[in-house]
Amino acid sequence: MRGATLTCASTAATATTASCEGPKINNRDIRLAGIEAQAICNAVTGQGFNTASGMGAAVNPYVIWTGTTWALSSAGATPMLNLNCNR
Repeated sequence: MRGATLTCASTAATATTASCEGPKINNRDIRLAGIEAQAICNAVTGQGFNTASGMGAAVNPYVIWTGTTWALSSAGATPMLNLNCNR
């Protein structure tokens, strides 16, 4: 996925939504933010995201989407724990 590997602890799908629980990119936490959720869903389903949630503190370093690539950051963020993409 744009030079990175997305993994999910579990997945589910309906006619309208694809869900990823415990998403990681290159085995690292992903910052919980709209830009990251949108980048993942665009790559996986070609659509936007429906919802994303998280809590706690991401393990440093975690990944962020720069608009063109995935990069490491350690500025402090909430990790994405669940992602629901539109299908």
